[in-house]
Amino acid sequence: MKLISVDQIQIFKKYGGDSDGFARIAIPSEKRIMEDDVWSKIDALIASLALVEKGLAAAEFEKETLSLLRDSTKDVEAADALRRLASPYSKP
Repeated sequence: MKLISVDQIQIFKKYGGDSDGFARIAIPSEKRIMEDDVWSKIDALIASLALVEKGLAAAEFEKETLSLLRDSTKDVEAADALRRLASPYSKP
């Protein structure tokens, strides 16, 4: 399993989660760091974390999401960065 890094999260954030924009205009060094499956994993985790933060997730979903977050990130900094990215989307 490929672990999500802070560098990958920064790239995702730079392109506003727009995978098409990334594919069209990303520089070669960014394309070497970011892979399609990692992009998709970041996108899915942000969506799940937003539901959890809004209080719209069942307890089991929250538990699974937090476990996936822990198991999918390289370190605490990457997990925290994903949580921060999810926060703006969780506000009404």
